[in-house]
Amino acid sequence: MNNANAYDLLTQVRTLLDEGGITSGKFQDVEIMRAINHAKDFFVNVINTINPTTNGKSTTVTYVSGTELFNLPSDLDSIKRVELVSNKEKVEPIDVDEKEKVRATNDLIDSRPCYYIWGSQIGLVNVSGNVTIYYFRRVPDLHYGTAAAGTTTSITFDSTPNGGTATVNVPKLDDYYNGVYFDIYYGLGAPQTLLITDYVGSTKVASFATATAPDTTSLYALKYDLPNEVDQCVIFQATIFLCPKDRTKNINNLIGILSGLRKSMTDGLSLSKERKYVEYVSD
Repeated sequence: MNNANAYDLLTQVRTLLDEGGITSGKFQDVEIMRAINHAKDFFVNVINTINPTTNGKSTTVTYVSGTELFNLPSDLDSIKRVELVSNKEKVEPIDVDEKEKVRATNDLIDSRPCYYIWGSQIGLVNVSGNVTIYYFRRVPDLHYGTAAAGTTTSITFDSTPNGGTATVNVPKLDDYYNGVYFDIYYGLGAPQTLLITDYVGSTKVASFATATAPDTTSLYALKYDLPNEVDQCVIFQATIFLCPKDRTKNINNLIGILSGLRKSMTDGLSLSKERKYVEYVSD
């Protein structure tokens, strides 16, 4: 897990903005982290297009007779393909308003298997067996902050991360940060890199395997799990996003560097695919 953490990314962007790396100037930490997460989302989409196996996952939904709605994986970002386990037939996506139109009846010829999304659930229509969902995992937004509390197996995240205010909250969605690494980089428990095994949104408590307990002196920063080449791309893209606010900053040089970094990243992803493709890549 060699990616830079949120605070490392922040300081590098601030350096490119000629603000000394750690001190807030024209740009507040909150807006820099917003730009970093925006850049992260952009490159996640690039990665998913070039090499779907990087963030691609699959899960099997076990069919239950008389049940139409089933829970989706908590880390799902978007669905690539749904298919029947029995014969690999594609289950077609439809809008929820169409579900009654395609539902198989005695007088309806069109009885193809279909699915629709309703909240955090998938609805299966004309399906009478298990299905496999191929999907892209969510890459959560990053933040850094000061621990509000800690034990040997948990940390309570900052209620105002990224140097923000009460209006800048960490997500309240349960399991949002499951599978995410974070660094404790200062204070009690530093240095440590820990893996989040469970996250409770209402309390902002993230659990991990037994480690040195953090406390209110501990500074932490989340990390994403992406190819290492993404770090520099995110740093330069976030800086470019912010440059329009600073009319004195010439972004042409940054764009040129980013172009080279992006090519290196995409070339590396293309080479790393080999034949590790999963079935849904060419649906």
